[in-house]
Amino acid sequence: MLLPNRHASSDKYRYGFQGQEKDDEVKGEGNSYTTHFRQLDPRIAKWFSLDPKMRSFPGWSPYNYSLNNPIFFNDPNGDCPPGVDCDDPVPVVDIVSSTKDHRKIGGTFGMTRGNGIGFHAGLDIRASKGTELKSTLEGIVVYAQNNHASDEYTGIRRPGVKRSPTTGYGNAVVVQYTIESDFTVIGNKGKNDIPLKKGQKVYIKYTHMDNVSVEVAQRVKKGTVLGTAGATGNPGLHNGKWGISIEDRHTHFEVSTKNNGGYFPKSSIVDPRVFIKTPIDDNGNVIQDFRFPFEISDTNHVDIEVEMGPQNIDD
Repeated sequence: MLLPNRHASSDKYRYGFQGQEKDDEVKGEGNSYTTHFRQLDPRIAKWFSLDPKMRSFPGWSPYNYSLNNPIFFNDPNGDCPPGVDCDDPVPVVDIVSSTKDHRKIGGTFGMTRGNGIGFHAGLDIRASKGTELKSTLEGIVVYAQNNHASDEYTGIRRPGVKRSPTTGYGNAVVVQYTIESDFTVIGNKGKNDIPLKKGQKVYIKYTHMDNVSVEVAQRVKKGTVLGTAGATGNPGLHNGKWGISIEDRHTHFEVSTKNNGGYFPKSSIVDPRVFIKTPIDDNGNVIQDFRFPFEISDTNHVDIEVEMGPQNIDD
């Protein structure tokens, strides 16, 4: 919000607070900002529409801005929660359908397998062989498995080999991240809310990699290449058949509050959608742009054309 007669501006620069684009035509100078996903009224520090990741943060109002602390936290796109300034592990996020029931919902987090009776601990994010997998947040590598050959199958059907809790993941990396602010996230198989506290450690796992390019104890930044995608683990080649079809190759992306040598106990696993930038709905679909495009017809009124993204009538 601007102080009357105590500010200056230029028509040549259309950005304002936290790099958000100004919508001076809508509510007057400095009274409305637009981001990729939503629009903000800075006078009341509230968004005009719902947070596309609101289901991952049940402890907060879907209209809150920067956890009510815009001086400390930055939310320039209107999607990624403050304190979790995340990115995506691949250039384009697309959830792969479950190989068992062939539904996209089966590749997302929660009780999404077998018509709601089977738990899936992470996100199956499409990644073809050779795709660079990048860290979504800054942290420290605490686990790096790189012993499997390219396309080596290490799933449950391998005879004569004892299966460990991490066998099906193949080559994998776990990055430890430190929470920067208090918030609540969905956990316990999607049944309960789990509070995460500032300073708490969480662990982010990237799996089914062809090769790993980082080492344990290495500090990585957001965007650091951890390795390349492949088909080690369950997707690998077994008896002349792929564990997962070539077109559905992916990295399994999983987040937990505990790490036991690369294995995450189910009770400690939390919703991983909070820790990527692209918002994903409960059915595994990417949530589209929520912005309202405004067409200014004259200086006295505004014609508003509303474009609605995919809607779920069951919600």
